[in-house]
Amino acid sequence: YNVPFNLSSAYYEKGNYKAAILYGNKAISIYKNDPNYQMDAILLCSDASYAQNDFTKSLEYLNIGLSISKEEYRIYKKMALSYLALNNIPKANENADILFALAPGNPAASQMIMEIYDKNTKELVLFFERNIKKYTNDDATLANLYFHDSLTYYYDNNKKEALNYALLAKEKFIKVKTYSANKQTIDELIDKCQ
Repeated sequence: YNVPFNLSSAYYEKGNYKAAILYGNKAISIYKNDPNYQMDAILLCSDASYAQNDFTKSLEYLNIGLSISKEEYRIYKKMALSYLALNNIPKANENADILFALAPGNPAASQMIMEIYDKNTKELVLFFERNIKKYTNDDATLANLYFHDSLTYYYDNNKKEALNYALLAKEKFIKVKTYSANKQTIDELIDKCQ
């Protein structure tokens, strides 16, 4: 039952992406009545296509995944990456926004967004600006956004803006009573920016 998926995974790890896709497609068919396993096989085929720089094929697999679940965060992350690779910034942004909206208060969501945009600081800053406006009435989410926006500016050597957003994050963390859990991290960032 799991042999095609296991072979697909092994071929993927060895860099034989064509074989990974071949066995991944077999696994997709075998798992047609098991959506969780089927999703893993779909994502593996998407990854193998992406690794071959076939971003359009990667997106085709991801769209199949969307027909199974619209709540699977890995799909939106991979879609954003594929669209960025195709230089389709609007679609990349759309998928990044959907990914973030699945768990806006979770720091892991912001960290995934930072991974997606990696060295594209301009688009990352625009992501944060767009979502700060969207979540203006959600202090916990704003704390998360401000903190990660601060990190973005800090990594870009813009300590003035990093400090501004770190102080805003601290204010929101205090307001939602999560400052004590974030105190060391936020205070260290503020100190580094001064």
